[in-house]
Amino acid sequence: MDTVVRRHALVGLACMVIGLVASANAQQGLLLDPEDAREATASPSPGPNQDDGVRPWGDDPTSSPGGLDAFGPCCAYCGGGSGCPPLWSTIQAVRILGRTRASDATLATEAVPGGRRSAMTGKSLNFDIAPGYDATVERYLGRDARNFDWFAQGGYWGFNSWVAKDEIASTHVVAQDSAAGLIVHGPLDSPFGGGFVGLDWANAMAARYNSHLESAELNLVLRPRGRPDRLVLHPSGRWQRECQPGNYWSFLVGLRYFDVAERFELEGRSVLDVDANRDGDLGDPGDLTNAVATGTYVTRTDNDLLGFQIGTDLMFRQCMWEWGFRFKVAPLVNMAEQEARVATTDPVFGDQSVAFRDSITELAGLIEFGVVGNYKLRPNLAVHAAYDIAWLTGVALAPDQAITPGKIDAEGGFFFQGLTVGLEWTR
Repeated sequence: MDTVVRRHALVGLACMVIGLVASANAQQGLLLDPEDAREATASPSPGPNQDDGVRPWGDDPTSSPGGLDAFGPCCAYCGGGSGCPPLWSTIQAVRILGRTRASDATLATEAVPGGRRSAMTGKSLNFDIAPGYDATVERYLGRDARNFDWFAQGGYWGFNSWVAKDEIASTHVVAQDSAAGLIVHGPLDSPFGGGFVGLDWANAMAARYNSHLESAELNLVLRPRGRPDRLVLHPSGRWQRECQPGNYWSFLVGLRYFDVAERFELEGRSVLDVDANRDGDLGDPGDLTNAVATGTYVTRTDNDLLGFQIGTDLMFRQCMWEWGFRFKVAPLVNMAEQEARVATTDPVFGDQSVAFRDSITELAGLIEFGVVGNYKLRPNLAVHAAYDIAWLTGVALAPDQAITPGKIDAEGGFFFQGLTVGLEWTR
């Protein structure tokens, strides 16, 4: 319940900040009304007193069929142009991501002559790619005195979930003297190092690692207007408005929310032979043969990251298509929580059940870089594709918590990258 309330509060704060900024600019008269801005900045058609160097129909170019004044403010091909920013636009896409594994922390060890060796680490748990959903919505706010177009932008991607599994087993056995007698057991130990028989002293162990990512952002986007559109006379004798190709920058500032929810489970199975009298004969009263002990360690971590972000795009535009690069960086505050539980069924020393819980607030960081492109199928519909690489650091990864039971470790990090493919619609 606390997590849900906190997320609602974060979303409300984000909306309030963006709304206050937009409202302040509107009250100060810095932004024109979106409809007025589109009309005010449309390149005017040549009039009777303007010399454009071409007079195919005499001194008055408006004597052409239909008249030049009939042309709208947008490019005849792509529906865009310097004076025709879309009032609304949205991208609906599929986002396919891959991510790196957890840290190389040791999750299980095996007894060998002369000591112990690492038998399972976080690197043993390998992820496949995971599909998800990606959506962006933009609303045009207006144009300021510096000839910048302002947009309010909201974005979300998520539903990307990964599952990794690993299993280990050993046929070796270890003899150990204990309060219950001489015990012959398996050589595998969990990070708890012998404190939980079943999870420790195991003959076989299995691990399962689940990870889930979600991201939301709310931004103000500033796009400097490019060169005015051109009016082109075609061999057919018809004038058309066409946008100017070239390089275009945009800048954004806003709020970024990121959620990393993970679950790690480690299971063990021990087969025990107990010689209570230590006489080498397992047939005496009190002795046990092939006694089975089992153990489970489950930990869940939830990282709620919130902070400001800045970013920029550089696009190379050629009317019907464009491509370019985008970059974002976000310093974040991570409100991380961990819950863990260890439970065993042990016929020798008795069953155990222990629970841990901890939370921490620390700084984290996110850096994203991508290549993006669009191709217009129609003036208001385009194919959208992008490939992004990102690095997130300062998060609590579930497998890392096994190293320090009862105390949260939020020093983890990982790379993720992937392809986004979808459609962009504008009006």
